[in-house]
Amino acid sequence: MTLQPVFVVGDEDVHTLEAVGFDSEEEFQRLLARHPRVLDFGSLADGRPLRLSLVAREMGVATGEHTGPTLALDHLFVDEDAVPTLVEVKRAGDTRIRREVVGQMLDYAANGARYWPAALLRKTFEDTCATDGVSLARTPWTRY
Repeated sequence: MTLQPVFVVGDEDVHTLEAVGFDSEEEFQRLLARHPRVLDFGSLADGRPLRLSLVAREMGVATGEHTGPTLALDHLFVDEDAVPTLVEVKRAGDTRIRREVVGQMLDYAANGARYWPAALLRKTFEDTCATDGVSLARTPWTRY
């Protein structure tokens, strides 16, 4: 894949941004958690811009009714309509990208839908906001 240049255009000048890699998945995960706008999926059905809020990093996923979390999703975000966005981060050189990640995401989605009660998601979201110093009043998910 050829990287295309990205330009930042100002009133008086133009700058190019240089592509750089990440030293680790952890580094990228931290940045993504702080800046979910890089997941630009456009807008909601009614035209409002999509605004994601982080519910949790390393969100535990149970695989059975009487088990604790046995899997961990890299990021769980939610939009203003409480629609979840599940994100798993892999390095470009990780060969599992082509084979395993789709199945891994299906496992997370199926088990999350079954074993993440609303109360758990709400509590996890509140804990994440408290840890990150984010006021609940400033999040788009406050009506739930």
